[in-house]
Amino acid sequence: MHLETARRTGHCPTALDRAPATLASLGVRRPYVLAVSHFYHYKNYVELVRGFAHARPRLPKDVTLVIAGGEHEVDYAARVRHTIELEGVQDCVQLLGEVPYKDLPPLYAAASLFVFPSSCENFPNILVEGMASGAPTLASRRFQPVSVATGTLCSGRRRPEVSLPSRST
Repeated sequence: MHLETARRTGHCPTALDRAPATLASLGVRRPYVLAVSHFYHYKNYVELVRGFAHARPRLPKDVTLVIAGGEHEVDYAARVRHTIELEGVQDCVQLLGEVPYKDLPPLYAAASLFVFPSSCENFPNILVEGMASGAPTLASRRFQPVSVATGTLCSGRRRPEVSLPSRST
């Protein structure tokens, strides 16, 4: 199945069609790794930024990390911003702030990879939305979404467009 066709079969079939306008209005360019949630310490955005910075040399140069969510824990949001500066990834990490719900389906659908780094959730609607979009989805090992992901930490209808070379051990 063609990639664009596969993405249209997700939870919002028109999401990919709306993506160019939505991405332009948000100032987002493809390819990108996406995380969606408000800033709370258990969302693990500091660790996500560190991981992205660590992986950055092995990623295509134009890949960005996009985080969408309101900065509800102001001190934690400041830590995330400090980590972005400390890791030297200001040019490839984009903090969108709170995004209107209507813009989330196209944002998910156009992502090369959706990441869910949270360590604590009751029922992770955001994880389900990411998986339903058809984007490859990666969840934290600290959070065990057994009832949602049935033991897998990666899902999606296609392989990630962002790949790392395999390491020899």
